[in-house]
Amino acid sequence: MRTWLMLLVLMLSRAPAHAQLSDAEIRQLVTNSPWSKQVPVAGSSVIVRWESASPVIEACAQGGMEKYLYSCASKLLYLSGLQKKFSEMVEHFYILSISNYPKSAVMGAGPHPPEHSPAANAELAEIGKNIRQRTTLRPGRGAPIKPIDVVVLPAGETLLVLLFFDRREPLTESGDGLAFESSYGSIHIGTRFRLTEMRENGKAAL
Repeated sequence: MRTWLMLLVLMLSRAPAHAQLSDAEIRQLVTNSPWSKQVPVAGSSVIVRWESASPVIEACAQGGMEKYLYSCASKLLYLSGLQKKFSEMVEHFYILSISNYPKSAVMGAGPHPPEHSPAANAELAEIGKNIRQRTTLRPGRGAPIKPIDVVVLPAGETLLVLLFFDRREPLTESGDGLAFESSYGSIHIGTRFRLTEMRENGKAAL
């Protein structure tokens, strides 16, 4: 084997797949970055995050179990033994999340069925159906894109909303960015993502 080829193999075997992120970098990536937008809602703040983006997946993987990382879809599925399932979904969908979604604003004060019971799951499915009907990504000046599916999960006093958009849909942006809009009842969430900023190693990271 040529000397230069031996050196290349040695370098690759020692090189980490991803650079180690600091705690501050992880927090910023998942809470306030090109992939994560904080939006004030009903006296609190939700985070709209692009869960299928590789920088977010890596940040969630490197982070521990701090509260702000509980909502990472990739981490939740990994802890549930469904990492392969998540990887398959990422191939077909842009996955966005809305974390810290105000439960009382869409479910009322209660009482409610026991968590994870069939009745509770049916209630969350109905909320997801309503959110799906009122959620869009608007690429540039093109027609709005609706999610194919919405999954709503309990998260303590709040909800975690996962939205699945078909990757075959072309995404472009106008000067104002890629618009995200979602509403349900008194809740209205609006923010924008800039595709030109959502890049890693020169390629789109969505």
